[in-house]
Amino acid sequence: MAEEAQVAQTPSKPKRKVLLIAVVGVVVICAAIIFGGLYFIKSTTPGESDPNAATPVPLAGDTVKPLETKVLGSFVVNLAPPDESIFLAVDIVLAYRGDDKKQTEMLSAEVDARLPQIKHHVNMILSGKRKKDVSTPDGKERLNREILKKVNSLLTAGQIEEIYFDKIVTQGS
Repeated sequence: MAEEAQVAQTPSKPKRKVLLIAVVGVVVICAAIIFGGLYFIKSTTPGESDPNAATPVPLAGDTVKPLETKVLGSFVVNLAPPDESIFLAVDIVLAYRGDDKKQTEMLSAEVDARLPQIKHHVNMILSGKRKKDVSTPDGKERLNREILKKVNSLLTAGQIEEIYFDKIVTQGS
């Protein structure tokens, strides 16, 4: 009877082998899934060391450095004539680039130093406009060119290349 109790407590050798093989099999499958996932992620993300990685192809005329931008701010003005209640709200961004990094930094510093002066002139230009002057695409383009010309007349370290209107809205009758 004592022998039967020992046999019942210890699993037989074939059962132990099956359990060991099952555990090893699960570990191998988990490792394969993990390494396969890592390989897939590595192969789908082009890296510097990947010789087959896609490299951007420069387009014709794409050798120009991107423009630096500086947010000039939001402007809300009453449009002319003063007896009407029409408001113009504009968010303006200046875009520029120098011939080299030093000139770009000098232009950026000058724009920063002249910011109050630039904003004053932009406010004067905007408040002198009528609703009909800014309600069409052509009118907005003329306004853009007028602001660009005035801002550039204030600068000595370089020129603003583009003026962007992030938002331009009129409200009122």
